[in-house]
Amino acid sequence: MTRNFGVIMFLIFDLILIFVTVHVLVIPSEPVPPRSLARRSVVPSPLLPILLPPPSPSLLPSQTIVCSHIANMTNLRQLSPPEWCNEGDRPADQALCESFYVGHTGENVVHRCLHEASSGSCLLSSEAIECARGAPSSPLPHNSLP
Repeated sequence: MTRNFGVIMFLIFDLILIFVTVHVLVIPSEPVPPRSLARRSVVPSPLLPILLPPPSPSLLPSQTIVCSHIANMTNLRQLSPPEWCNEGDRPADQALCESFYVGHTGENVVHRCLHEASSGSCLLSSEAIECARGAPSSPLPHNSLP
């Protein structure tokens, strides 16, 4: 009797395993479209992750500091006539040079003017700084950055 009970349990276990395999793994829960339709329409798969756009980069601490000082600087492109960093007395005076920036109306990206002592130049920085509120619309008093 014990031997028969073990055989019966083994057969029941096999039947359950076959049932689960056939109904869960083999038979799809949704009908599969014919091959001709599968090529024409794209059905999103619940197994594929949804790709979200990357989060917008926040300002770096150094950019936040620079942006707060930009409000006290003069945009050379809004002078009349517009100027560039290496014009006037700016190449000879570091404090004067670094109190200016170049920004374009309607854009949030600015470039600081940086003094280069070795060449005696006031150069446009290659680093683009994005300030949330953008560049001021009119020239403001000069103030050098820390």
